[in-house]
Amino acid sequence: GEGVFAVDEWNNCGALAFFLTHLHSDHTRGLSAQWRRGPLFCSPITASLLLAKFPGFDQSCLHPLPIGSPSLLPLKAKRGGHSRVLLEVTPIDADHCPGSVMYVFRGEFGCVLHTGDFRWEVETSRWEELQRRKCQLLAAIGGARVDRLYLDNTFCNVRFSFPPRHVAAKQVVNIIASHSEYDVVIGVDNLGKEELLLHIARSFKTKVWVWPERLQTVRLLGLPDVFTTDTTMTRIRAVPRYSISKDTLCMLNKLHPTIAVLPTGCHCLCKPSTSRSQFEGLMGLGCSMCYTNTCASLKIESQIKNDAVMSGMIRNSVLEETGIDGCLGSDCFVRVLAGNIYMVSYSLHSCYSELQAFVELIRPNAIVGNLLSCANDINPAHHFDHLCGKGGTLFNEVASGLRESCVLTRAKSLENSGILKSLESSGFAFIPVEKIPEVGVHHSKELNMKSIKRVIVRSVHAFKMHRRKRKRCHGVLISSCSSGEEMTTATCS
Repeated sequence: GEGVFAVDEWNNCGALAFFLTHLHSDHTRGLSAQWRRGPLFCSPITASLLLAKFPGFDQSCLHPLPIGSPSLLPLKAKRGGHSRVLLEVTPIDADHCPGSVMYVFRGEFGCVLHTGDFRWEVETSRWEELQRRKCQLLAAIGGARVDRLYLDNTFCNVRFSFPPRHVAAKQVVNIIASHSEYDVVIGVDNLGKEELLLHIARSFKTKVWVWPERLQTVRLLGLPDVFTTDTTMTRIRAVPRYSISKDTLCMLNKLHPTIAVLPTGCHCLCKPSTSRSQFEGLMGLGCSMCYTNTCASLKIESQIKNDAVMSGMIRNSVLEETGIDGCLGSDCFVRVLAGNIYMVSYSLHSCYSELQAFVELIRPNAIVGNLLSCANDINPAHHFDHLCGKGGTLFNEVASGLRESCVLTRAKSLENSGILKSLESSGFAFIPVEKIPEVGVHHSKELNMKSIKRVIVRSVHAFKMHRRKRKRCHGVLISSCSSGEEMTTATCS
């Protein structure tokens, strides 16, 4: 996709289209109300938030895309007169913050998956939601090999392990409940962790104070009316994360007993050390025992993720494990810093085990971290190379009957690989490519005509893509589902 599209890069002069994964500030550097480099694609939620963040932004440049559905974009080449480039893109919910998406790109360059920032909770209370995202992702990939995976590698190291967010949210509630006479400040960004704040409000049947810009955000998102800018209405306040420090807490405690909660995955960067950190005292956080960053050699050369920025503070902090109720097994995902600052592993990014499960599912030909590192600490190619370039689980997902459009590509012929025989035994019907009319509709009385038109048209487009790459196209595999309204298709080459 080099030279065709750019993701979260706003100074790229050669791209034909620009894609925004979400509206966190580290992904919008270079974007402004005056930006005019080309068409900008994003989710509908991100589009509304962007217009609020950049008043006067040229709306003719802004193109919201439907989540979970493929869009075929005819892009006009900047060099080559009237020539056009066809790009198929499918946004998938990234479960990072409101409006966040990952993108599946398909075109003559092959198949590229860009996760942006994302959370892939395998052990989640919202299992059905994860399965929906998984089906949409596999449908967008279409069974083809992902040529390149751009992965959110913020916490791509075995040291990082987070609980599901609903568990971490309960831990936050437990901390607040155990300090019933205290004011509470919770460090958050201007976007993200809304579910946590809602959970807190509902648990204590109270409103949560937010600063004016944050109130505008929650109103744009259409969230329940549990937020206020009146400090007299509640003891629980959500404040900008950068405002929380030991000095801040000292000043607040002179007025009223106060604790701070930092919901972040960053404290997993730290392990006990017998020596004092050379950076101790940064941001006023320090004590008798030092925790140093186990990834001290790590140098992020591009924009650091919001959660990772906090590691600068944690690196130089004293952390003491605390026995707050809600810890998982022998591991506790709550730590307390000097000055009554509680850090809870509520992360919007995937931890190592979740990243591994995701890469195992996709099994791309190549993998690149969205964060550049001079070491292998968070380099996904270093950790997951053994999962790349080999047969993955996509075939098994298709054969098990996922009710989405899928494309299967394999180097071997269908007959030799046994794929066709296996799929037909699973209830799939094979339609040879020569029987598919040019208009893209296969007439069959046994199958729903509307659905057939949709899936076959996509398949014909896939055939054309494969033929341009001089690959053999055998046909389409179709399986009717229980509702009779959706089909599973697979282009085999």
